[in-house]
Amino acid sequence: MIRLVIGSSMVRPSYPYCDVVAHEVENNKHSPPGTIDLHGLYVKEAIERTEAAIANAQRSGAEELRVIVGKGIHSQGHVAKIKPAVQGLMQK
Repeated sequence: MIRLVIGSSMVRPSYPYCDVVAHEVENNKHSPPGTIDLHGLYVKEAIERTEAAIANAQRSGAEELRVIVGKGIHSQGHVAKIKPAVQGLMQK
């Protein structure tokens, strides 16, 4: 079983928020092994990436997967959407 750690931030370079695809690639390029950063993704994309990362972690025998979700600052109403969705995924 993989231990999933959900966090809201990590040290990372600043980025132009409108360039989501380039940011996603760049942000995860600097993420340590066993960590995925979901900043800038839509909820559906974040869930798909999380499911894929969990499957990869299970195949590789990893014990832990860190998921960086953000605080929702750039979301409409400044309300986090990804964190509750990932937490819901873990309850399935």
